Amino acid sequence: MTRLVVPEDIRDARLPPAALYADPAWQADLRDRVLARSWHLLADPLPPPGHARADTLLPGVLDEPILLTHPSDGPPRALSNACTHRGHLLLDPGPARPLRQLRCGYHGRRFDLGGACAASPGFAPEALADAALPTLGLGEAMGLAFAAVAPAQPFAAWWARVESLLGPLPGGVVDPVGSVDHAIPVHWALYVENYLEGLHIPFVHPALAGAVDLAAYQTELVPGGVLQLGFAPGGGPGGVRLADGRDVAAAWLWLFPGTMVNVYPWGVSVNGVLPAGPSATVVRYRTIVTRPELRGEGAGADLGQVEREDQEAVRRVAAGQRARAWRPGRYAPEHERGVHHFHRMLAGA
Repeated sequence: MTRLVVPEDIRDARLPPAALYADPAWQADLRDRVLARSWHLLADPLPPPGHARADTLLPGVLDEPILLTHPSDGPPRALSNACTHRGHLLLDPGPARPLRQLRCGYHGRRFDLGGACAASPGFAPEALADAALPTLGLGEAMGLAFAAVAPAQPFAAWWARVESLLGPLPGGVVDPVGSVDHAIPVHWALYVENYLEGLHIPFVHPALAGAVDLAAYQTELVPGGVLQLGFAPGGGPGGVRLADGRDVAAAWLWLFPGTMVNVYPWGVSVNGVLPAGPSATVVRYRTIVTRPELRGEGAGADLGQVEREDQEAVRRVAAGQRARAWRPGRYAPEHERGVHHFHRMLAGA
């Protein structure tokens, strides 16, 4: 039996044991109780009307085969890619293709793009009343697509806190220059923990440390997430206006368990932390640039360098936690409130 216990008072708490990141039983709990019930950023936009494509949600962990379809007469859908007869996959992963129906290559069962079973050789029509493809969670924001196997909350409720905190965000075409997937050989929770605290900034990110006032750095705990705020040095204008009117140099919002929405004067980046195995994570960056002339300035000036620095840090953490002599330390009460909040949410799940 696995159980994560995190005291409510951060001063009484210690960081989780190494089992959280390595023990197979704990990984099974994380998979079934957290990841299968959460929203995850997909690599590509939703298909256009009359098209469908196959994808796999969290390869190496969930390995959930899904279909992204867009009926010509209705909204996009996320469906199971397993035929409701014997489970044969309906489509292979690849680009979206124009289709009027989905046809199983095993026994010929056919479905419309909404998932309803249209016909099935060898079966009477009345036997197909419960043969529709199961529907999965699907959401879209800023032109980005998110999916979930069995979401704990609707996408609209999960995403609503983004604009309630950060204000209206731009949609549009994703910028290919700042949109890339990084494969990192660490447990996904280590990457999230690194994101949720600013204590490491002066030691790991020298350029970022000069772009924000570290003495004014703020961490705010919100339902379902953590908001971190960086202010311009000297109290000058930051260039990012939050929903409550505050002016900041950058805002970093994390939504449980692994989605990050980052706002800079030049635009927005969305990061999806996608578990890919016990010690493997894919970090999916997608950026939307609204003011390209500000791309090289301030806290969001060189995200590539910040990412390389973060990856090196979490690699070294992962290596150190494998040491037999390592024991979990305490939280830094003022600086690691976001990390503690994350662990409390994991414990609750």
